[in-house]
Amino acid sequence: MSYLLLLLIEDIAFILDDLSRVGSWEELVALPSFTRIVIYATILLVSIISAVFHFVMYRIMRPIAVFIMARHAGFRHAWVAFVPYGTYYLEFVLPIREFNVFNWVKTDKRETIAWTYIGNDLLNPIISAILSMVPLLSTILQWAYSLFFVFWKWRKIYDLLITFGFQKSAMTWSILATLYKPLYVVLLFFMCDKEPNYGWGRFDFPVMIDYDGNLVDY
Repeated sequence: MSYLLLLLIEDIAFILDDLSRVGSWEELVALPSFTRIVIYATILLVSIISAVFHFVMYRIMRPIAVFIMARHAGFRHAWVAFVPYGTYYLEFVLPIREFNVFNWVKTDKRETIAWTYIGNDLLNPIISAILSMVPLLSTILQWAYSLFFVFWKWRKIYDLLITFGFQKSAMTWSILATLYKPLYVVLLFFMCDKEPNYGWGRFDFPVMIDYDGNLVDY
């Protein structure tokens, strides 16, 4: 991989040297490396557009939507949505219901779930490196570990949809949003205009929503 990267850098250096000698469009088109110039320019343009899209969607639009949802729910520190990993935290804690991933993980302590998910995201490179050292089973373990947290992500989205007005279609939309990340941000903006199922501004009210969506007193 390193060798291929060095070859790519060397090739780009030769192209830049050729470009420095170009004085007209005809000379540019006549360059032997013109096709590669077009390919590299296209890749660079696509990368820039992708980076801008990612930044706007996940660093601006997503926190704004979650901030509005938190304000509607009555969460006292909705500004946390604009803090790194604060969006993750709010997405987990805003639903007041049991967190249940196929009965593998089943708890009412959603704050603990939020911190566990954030910790996994921060420590994922280290954990993956440790799992890769296990003889024979390293690939299977890494795949299973990643899949397990994909299910956590799905459950987070499902609970948000149940809480903010998508009770009838939560399963379908949560699966699609897990598979296609931009769709999740679009759904957040639909949800941020909905009343949470425990009522406007009642995040701190001592109720819980059970697995079937019924209000249960503590």
